[in-house]
Amino acid sequence: MPVRSWRRSSCRGMGGDMDRFTRGERLTLAVALVVAVAAGVFAWTNFTRAFPEAHLSFTVNRATSEPVAEKFLAEHAPAAAAALAGRSHAAIFRADDGAKVYLERELGLERLGELTREGQVHLWSWAHRWYRPLTKEEVRVEVTPEGQVMGFAHPIPEEAAGASLDEAPARTLAERFLASAFKLDPATLAFIESKREDRPHRRDWTFTWERAGWRAKDATYRIQVAVHGDEPAGYAEYLKIPDAWTQGYQKLRAANDTTAMVAAFGIVLTLLAALIVLVREGRRGNVRWRLAMLLTAVAFGLFVLMSLNQLPVASYGFDTTGTYGAFLAGEVLQAIAGAGVQALVIFLVVAAGEPLFRAYFPRHLRVTALFERSGWRSKRMVFGLVLGYCLAVVFLAYQVAFYLIGQKFGAWNPADVPFDNLLNTSFPWLAVLFIGFYPAVSEEFMSRVFSIPLVGQLTRSRVASVVIPALIWGFAHANYPAQPFYIRGVEVSIAGLFVGIVLYRLGVVPCLVWHYVVDAGYTSMLLVRSGNPYFVVTALAGVGALLFPLGVTLAAAWRRGGFVADPGLLNDAEPAPPEPPAPAPRRPEAIAAPPLRRLLPAALALTAVGLLVVVRAPDPGRGIGVKRRPEAVRQAAEAFVRARGEDPSKWRFVVTANSDILGAEARRYLLEHGGVAEVARFAREVPLWRVRAVRPMEREGWEFGVDDASDTVVRFDHTLREEAPGATVPVEQARRLAEAALTSAGLDPATLEFKEAKAEKRPARTDHTFTWKDPARSVAGAEYLIDVTVHGDTVDAISRRLKLPEAWERARGKATIASYARLGVMVGIVALLVVQGLLAFYRGVRQGEVSWRTVLAAAALPAGVFVAATAVMSPLAWAQYPPSTPEALFRVSMLIGLAIGALFFATLAVLVLGALSVCFPGARATAIPAARRPVAAATAAAAAGAVGAALVLRGALAWARAAWPTAFSDAPVGVPAAVASAFPALGGLGGPAVRAMLLLGVVGLAIHVWRGLATRWLRALFAAGLLLALLPVGPGATGAEIAAGFAQAAAVLAGGALLVRFVLGANPAAYALAAGWLAVLGAAAPLLAQPGGFYALQGLGLVAAAAAVSVWWLLRRPRSAAG
Repeated sequence: MPVRSWRRSSCRGMGGDMDRFTRGERLTLAVALVVAVAAGVFAWTNFTRAFPEAHLSFTVNRATSEPVAEKFLAEHAPAAAAALAGRSHAAIFRADDGAKVYLERELGLERLGELTREGQVHLWSWAHRWYRPLTKEEVRVEVTPEGQVMGFAHPIPEEAAGASLDEAPARTLAERFLASAFKLDPATLAFIESKREDRPHRRDWTFTWERAGWRAKDATYRIQVAVHGDEPAGYAEYLKIPDAWTQGYQKLRAANDTTAMVAAFGIVLTLLAALIVLVREGRRGNVRWRLAMLLTAVAFGLFVLMSLNQLPVASYGFDTTGTYGAFLAGEVLQAIAGAGVQALVIFLVVAAGEPLFRAYFPRHLRVTALFERSGWRSKRMVFGLVLGYCLAVVFLAYQVAFYLIGQKFGAWNPADVPFDNLLNTSFPWLAVLFIGFYPAVSEEFMSRVFSIPLVGQLTRSRVASVVIPALIWGFAHANYPAQPFYIRGVEVSIAGLFVGIVLYRLGVVPCLVWHYVVDAGYTSMLLVRSGNPYFVVTALAGVGALLFPLGVTLAAAWRRGGFVADPGLLNDAEPAPPEPPAPAPRRPEAIAAPPLRRLLPAALALTAVGLLVVVRAPDPGRGIGVKRRPEAVRQAAEAFVRARGEDPSKWRFVVTANSDILGAEARRYLLEHGGVAEVARFAREVPLWRVRAVRPMEREGWEFGVDDASDTVVRFDHTLREEAPGATVPVEQARRLAEAALTSAGLDPATLEFKEAKAEKRPARTDHTFTWKDPARSVAGAEYLIDVTVHGDTVDAISRRLKLPEAWERARGKATIASYARLGVMVGIVALLVVQGLLAFYRGVRQGEVSWRTVLAAAALPAGVFVAATAVMSPLAWAQYPPSTPEALFRVSMLIGLAIGALFFATLAVLVLGALSVCFPGARATAIPAARRPVAAATAAAAAGAVGAALVLRGALAWARAAWPTAFSDAPVGVPAAVASAFPALGGLGGPAVRAMLLLGVVGLAIHVWRGLATRWLRALFAAGLLLALLPVGPGATGAEIAAGFAQAAAVLAGGALLVRFVLGANPAAYALAAGWLAVLGAAAPLLAQPGGFYALQGLGLVAAAAAVSVWWLLRRPRSAAG
């Protein structure tokens, strides 16, 4: 599509063609500068009106607040003060955003400022923490900016010894602490609740009061004190926001998030289109790889440096279950992984966008000219830079005007807090550079440089090419907390329309400069206002980074008498190469399969042995399964609700299966203290069905555990609105009601040990929660606890849990450098395989070796199965429904999530199969019936041998787990989630389909990489990497687990190598068939294990259908002799 050309006047000077600004261009620049100055004055004088700030004044800063905290500990918490020695210190600035938003919306920003200035509420603090790696004990103190202590905590191990006070003396101790440390008279406080927790060697208490006679609309201000033994160990104060208000605000935010998610679907489609365009242009040799790699490297480096600069802030969240070396390793890996994701987006949109931009706007400055000396000496570059800075100022004024007008119509934005932890870092200007660079490059290339030409080509409409990308880009910002929910999307979309027009008229330079300056400028505001000369100078330098080359260019142009006039800087100077000729058709190769006489005995032996060991192996889940259908389970829950006087028709009941019985950590603990049999014993007591009853926009709800054998509710939890009316009964009466409920549940309270009690005063009732320990079911240091909740005078919840020893949990969660090193190796191996696969795929595309019809047809089957399985399982997503979200919004979010998942899996399947078709040219014969049919028997035998080997491995692991339980991290027990769906056989195929595709890709690419390694030491290094990547151990693994993990990884690696060498060989059809059958059995085997006939028939039906499809695929006759 033609674009208005740039007016140019040329002159001869300095030995070449020179450009000067025409009269019209000078006038344009002058107007732009005048408008920018006026806009800047308007924005400067009205900014705080449009974007008000919360009141915040600093009497103490991060450094000077630390002595305040230490003095408080020395005077009022000597035990905590003594614990400071030898501990590391970290501090950050914290804000209670929830309380700030509540007060701002309900009372207004002015009243919020009055409350904070008068000290009636404390919303921000300097949070100090003293900690030591691998030690639970630590100290935390929060100091307000005015220098008052507003929080304190001294967590100690639960095994630590201490006194066991009754409630009265413990409460007296807490009240004395309030009076001495915070000058709070208990008489001015209204008592709300107490909580008792019996530790192994002491008793802990937590008491809560609220400020009497004080309210902020419907919110109260609460004070909380923790007592460990006979030592005050914690103090907190906070605004108690009504649940009804929180739900209402979450409803507002749900509209923001759903709107942004709709736009995110558009972004996903844009990225998918970019991938398709990249493949197409790569085939033509029309991609500027150096440009994409350069911008990708800059984004990667800036993100890593910015993340590492945040280490002082991140250290406040240090997990004391690990070592400091592990913390550093984790932060580095996280920075690299995050940078990789960010850089991948940059690479994709730049590599795909530049060819479209070059073809669609032939008379605009080339993108690559941004990195050429002649480009920076051109008139167009100077014009774009100046206009870009002017546009940034105008945009700032536009935002100010937009929200000033919006405020007159009820628009609202949360007030900014004029401080950020960015100021606690050494190089905050790194954030200025990254937050300016990354959005500018990623968003401008995605939403302008790529999307405008793409939509223009598809629709042949300039208007559509500007409007559609602007709407997607604009409403992708709708998840900001501005209200009404669409206001931010409208604001940014209008800006997107304007910038799209700028791209048409002036090219990409002003768009990039505008975006960079806006985002970098907003980030730099805190630094400039800090008053710190270092922060101010570096922030201004970051925002004005492009002004330096602009000044150099203007000075050079002044000396030369003009700008460089180089027609080669325009897009039409680099026309796209012609379409490459279609590759010559290749005669399909015959599939090379190992001889059947060798495969058949091996396949029969592996399958028979595999079935035998799996059937006979000890399994903690054997005998644990379901017979009933979800409808019967739902009816049991409905009957329970009806018996409680509720109408079931008013509730939505969602039935799900318990697919993770007990949890991995509890199962591991039981393996240590009783083996597989102990895991099975506890698993049989857990209800296999879960039912949730919800109503849209209703905080009241039900959760049930339904026993499959008796078809009755055995556990339940009724959530009430906090303002719901009820009785206020003495704790003794509430405990008697709880004990009566225990008796009805078949438990004798006389045989139980009372552990904990909590009483909480609600607006119109008092709630109680009691906890007992069952000594008969407790295992070693783990306590089997039964919780009973009484709302008013009604028992509304009975639950059971296995509380593991704190020391054991911390030991299991211990992270070390070695664990992160293994993770790094695994990430490295995956990255190596992915990069090799993408390089092979690109090489095949360039050379025309990818048969798109074959690849797309092959990917259609797994993608179709995944979509169908996801659709069958989608009704179960209502089990995660947040009641604060309107039902229609949840449906939209769910559908978009399913669509995005389907697109991602389909893309994955195409990339994996396309890469494998290039790495193994013989794999193309797999799609040809004439090539498959002669080796059908050998293919089936090889696939059966691979499946049999997998069964052998699984059975061997089960036997080894039974013999050496402490050498394994888990003994999984659960019911397949698909049993709760309408079609379990299909519903259970989604996850196995994904795993099968990943397995096929990993195995194929690993073979490809192995064959490409020329030396033994490289192969040995690669094998060692694979071994570490396959190691199935977590951070806190014991020596026995590590040894068993190495043995398991070695068995997998060696077994896989033997299968590839002697069974699967070079037969691609066998690999595909084996992967497919592993997916089928992954879905069918759990169904066959269920005692219910319906589920067994589903499993058998799935196996039969897969067998029929496999036979048809292997023996299908070609359509013609030529085919």
